Amino acid sequence: MAYEVVRKHLLDVWSNSDGDDSDCGRMQSLLKATAAEDKGFSYRIARDPKGKVVGFVWQNANMRRQLELNGGYLSLDAMKRQIVSCNWPYIAIALLDPDHNLFVGLEGIVAAERNAAYTFVLKAALEMTPKLKPSDIKIIAADGLLSEA
Repeated sequence: MAYEVVRKHLLDVWSNSDGDDSDCGRMQSLLKATAAEDKGFSYRIARDPKGKVVGFVWQNANMRRQLELNGGYLSLDAMKRQIVSCNWPYIAIALLDPDHNLFVGLEGIVAAERNAAYTFVLKAALEMTPKLKPSDIKIIAADGLLSEA
């Protein structure tokens, strides 16, 4: 349901973003509108010490459920794609169920692929998925950056 809600709000948010015409302002408006309509949708916003937005993550109800069921092994990576207009890397937690089906447990965009971004994503995943405990996670596969975090 969350993706239909996002599509529904996308054009409206992009044309009227509460006075903030920046990409970050529009993204915040989109996430807020989606969460207001879909109670299973949640998001978090990362800010640097000066209060500047440096990342967004979001999760719908299906993502949360998959993370609850299959959160023992997390694969976490960021990648740049041309579709991200502000040139921020897309980041996601990928999951594999016992039948080897692939799921996304959380996704987002971050200002840079740094330790703080990986930490933000993992902490947000635990906040937004309260049934998943840190002790449930056995392996996290990620770039070498994570080992320094």
